[in-house]
Amino acid sequence: MRNMESLVRKTVLPNGLTVVTERMPFVRSVSLGIWIQAGSRTDRMETMGMAHFIEHMMFKGTEHRSVFEIADSLESLGGSLNAFTSRDMTCYYASVLDEHLEVAVDVLSDILNHSLFAPEEIEREKLVVLEEIRSALDVPEELVQDVFGDTLLSPDPAGKPILGIPETISAFTRDDLTSYIASHYTAPNMLIAATGNVEHDRIVDIVSSQYTFGDAKEKQELQYIESISGKRIDIIRDIQQAHVCSGGPTFGYTDERRVPLWLLNTLLGSGMSSRLFQNIREKHGLTYSIYSFTELLSDRGFITTYAATEVGRLERTIDLIHDEYRKLVESPLDDATLNRVKSQLKGSLVLSLESTSNRMSRLAKQEILLGEYFTMDDTIAQIERVTPDQVQEVAQTIFDDSQMRTVVVTPQKGRKSVRGKKRSNPSGA
Repeated sequence: MRNMESLVRKTVLPNGLTVVTERMPFVRSVSLGIWIQAGSRTDRMETMGMAHFIEHMMFKGTEHRSVFEIADSLESLGGSLNAFTSRDMTCYYASVLDEHLEVAVDVLSDILNHSLFAPEEIEREKLVVLEEIRSALDVPEELVQDVFGDTLLSPDPAGKPILGIPETISAFTRDDLTSYIASHYTAPNMLIAATGNVEHDRIVDIVSSQYTFGDAKEKQELQYIESISGKRIDIIRDIQQAHVCSGGPTFGYTDERRVPLWLLNTLLGSGMSSRLFQNIREKHGLTYSIYSFTELLSDRGFITTYAATEVGRLERTIDLIHDEYRKLVESPLDDATLNRVKSQLKGSLVLSLESTSNRMSRLAKQEILLGEYFTMDDTIAQIERVTPDQVQEVAQTIFDDSQMRTVVVTPQKGRKSVRGKKRSNPSGA
């Protein structure tokens, strides 16, 4: 592992664009990602959903390729082309055989530098995104998690919904899109990451000749949304089960306590051996699906438990979730339990890095969020150094009753819905 990860290299071009690569000569594939440090957090209030909408529009025709030709460009070679928008980043990525690397670079360059943003395509894509919003509202598991994240992070701008809301989506103009791109799709605000059977100098040469992003602009001032009061939000839907997220705020990815947090989350709700699964599903039979997860931005984040259960068992389920939180707060882990969780986390991390796309994502995020690269050996050493007291201290910090929030999507009648009065802009609304 150490020899493989010593093949990480970094170059910052004169225009400020950063290129990082990790060479894996024993594979025949390459994963390439173009990362922009802009997401829903950088949307303005009147243009919520802009970052995500632009991601869609990049695939809707360029000066050189039609919509179909973009889709077919890498699929016809057995590769893939896709993108995603998060709260603080947008990424366009491709995975191909190493022999098709230049095609992937060219396609990504084309959509980022030469997209047309034709007015008729903008209007058509508005309909698509509105359907995506409706789709998210129809999936209670997605809805409860989106609303929880937005609620917990507000009034930070990260609490704005990634998909936007129908009112803002419907009002987008071509000038809005091009203005946003001019402000955020600039070389110093972007990073190119490649992992697989790739030569660093070759990537740098290709990027230098094909990628012409603008100079840095003055960043727009972030706008805050109104804080949502109350420890619990109930949303009414025509569904069969109740869906719940309950948790609290955490520190960000740059905080070294992220490693004890990973271990805490693994023990709490990762897999069938987790405490939540064993107690609430296996012992009490209250739910089919239950797990915990974290979302960490650079400077803040959250941890939550998701569960789905019959309405009559909802309050008992929430109580048991909070019981598991209290156990972590009140009692340090014994060494045997901590060692088992360490082995579980190390194994899952190493296995996930069998994928070049996962390695590319890890490489990019570490460069963007930490400004440095930690090998897997480094990360394993960090995990090994965690003590029971450190895990308990993290639990005591994040499971503070005054900061905890609960969001429920329920079929139960008679409760005030979040849609309308309590919350004007839930994620995907």
